[in-house]
Amino acid sequence: MGPVNFARVRAALDSDKGVITFESLKRNSALLSLEFCVLMFRLSPELMEGSKLWLDHVLQQELQDYSF
Repeated sequence: MGPVNFARVRAALDSDKGVITFESLKRNSALLSLEFCVLMFRLSPELMEGSKLWLDHVLQQELQDYSF
């Protein structure tokens, strides 16, 4: 895995206190949740492969349903 992205760490910080607090986590939960999902996919290639297979299946089904 690559180096720590300090912009992501700063997003979790309470700017007044300079530390991560429960309130700062709550305030930034949407961004942090997205970052967590991205991290999990980066760390788990099987998740990405499963997602690709699912997407391929759904797209093929949509094309079959709407083909003339």
